[in-house]
Amino acid sequence: MKAKKQNIDTLMTIWGNFANEYVETEDNIFEWQNSMDARRIIGEMIDSTSDAKKGKIKKDLKTYDMNVMDNTFEIKESVWGEKIASEKGYDRHNDWYYFRMNQGVFDTEEGQFTKC
Repeated sequence: MKAKKQNIDTLMTIWGNFANEYVETEDNIFEWQNSMDARRIIGEMIDSTSDAKKGKIKKDLKTYDMNVMDNTFEIKESVWGEKIASEKGYDRHNDWYYFRMNQGVFDTEEGQFTKC
C-alpha cells in the first residue's frame, strides 16, 4: 500500500505542476500525452487510497482539473487519436482530459486536431 501512496503522490505532483505551470505553455504533444496519462492513472488509483488521503487528493484534483479546464479548449478527437481512444475505451465524459488541448500544442500539431 505504501508504494501506491507514493505513486499517487508523485502523480499528483506531476498533475499539479502541469496544471499550475505548463498547461498554458506546453507545446509538445508527447509531453501533453504523458501529463494526460498521469491524470488518468490518478483516477484509477484514487479509490485504493485511504479515506483520509482520498479527501485531500480529491480536493487538490478538483483545483488542478479546474485550472486545466480553464486554460484549454475541447477538441473533437482524443489527443491519442481515435483508434487508440476506441481501443482503450476513452470517452469524452469520463476521460475529458484526453479531449482537451492548449493553443501551443494545437498549433504545433497543425492540421492533426480540430477544435469543437
